[in-house]
Amino acid sequence: MTKQLITLSLCLFTAMAAWAQNEDIQGPPPERLKEIKAQKVAFITQYLHLSPDEAKVFWPVYDKYEQQLRDVRKDMGKDRRQAADGLESITDAQAEAMLTNELANKDRENAIEKERLMKIKEAVGAKKALFLGRAEREFTRQLFRNVRRGDDRPRGRGR
Repeated sequence: MTKQLITLSLCLFTAMAAWAQNEDIQGPPPERLKEIKAQKVAFITQYLHLSPDEAKVFWPVYDKYEQQLRDVRKDMGKDRRQAADGLESITDAQAEAMLTNELANKDRENAIEKERLMKIKEAVGAKKALFLGRAEREFTRQLFRNVRRGDDRPRGRGR
């Protein structure tokens, strides 16, 4: 009886651990992502001191290029995971193809980022386009800091 109880407990524990790992891979639920996006919009708008008119022009441009960057980065992550799974057993030719693909994705990412900054510069000026990277890094830093503390809402005064 005790053996059966231990075996059952071990099976349940293993199943729960596997389920928990699967949840981590999926990321946060969509409603949580919407909340983080709203916080990011508010933070960057405040950090860059965007006027309502500037925000109307800035955010559609930002969102368009952010989606393109997200797609490229998603492809890069998928390629890296596939490469890591079979890294020990690939041939030199396969490694060369993977490396070429990785560099092409980085070139795509850089081209999108360059175009994004040029369009944002046209929309709100060079100074605010330049500070955008700092605003994004600061938002991410504060978000992680607050999550570690148990409060996942970034706060800040902007620049």
